[in-house]
Amino acid sequence: MGMRTLCCFLLLIGVAGALHAHPHIFIDAELELVFSQGSPVAVRTHWKFDRFFSNSILLDFAGTMQGPLNAQQIESIRTGAFENLVNYNFFMQIWVDGQHVTVDHARNFSADVEDGQMIYSFEVDLPQSNSSSMIVGVYDDSYYCAVGYADEQLAVQGDAPAVVHADLREDSDHAYYFNTISPLVFFVEW
Repeated sequence: MGMRTLCCFLLLIGVAGALHAHPHIFIDAELELVFSQGSPVAVRTHWKFDRFFSNSILLDFAGTMQGPLNAQQIESIRTGAFENLVNYNFFMQIWVDGQHVTVDHARNFSADVEDGQMIYSFEVDLPQSNSSSMIVGVYDDSYYCAVGYADEQLAVQGDAPAVVHADLREDSDHAYYFNTISPLVFFVEW
């Protein structure tokens, strides 16, 4: 076998192995767009995790498999199983004025247990802009976590304009995982 053939063979094995990867954690997300004086200022999100991951987090960081969680357990979960998500933009994918928003801080984190499933809730601030549209979604472009939307609606809170239109659809412009997955995101106009 020639060197060129061997290199092609190894490349194909590597790509094929990567294409067989799959999510290990499953999240049902809900999103709320928070307005103040007619402009969006934050995104509030609630994630409900699959039972397997929930049990792992609860046992490792809370020492229990049921709720309600106390403040010390929630802090343990925040520092041990949430804060690292800053390295992944907290899975919040937001575009304002055509620019991707870096999410380097989350606030108002809380954790709870509902029917044996871990729930994270938190908010991220949005940059000030004169834009009347944005794209917002939750997904992990490493494809380690698969995210779906529990309710295919984007909730609106606060002092919002009379009309806010949010359309959930695939975003082929921001495809990930070897350009094979087009994430579902909300295209929002107000």
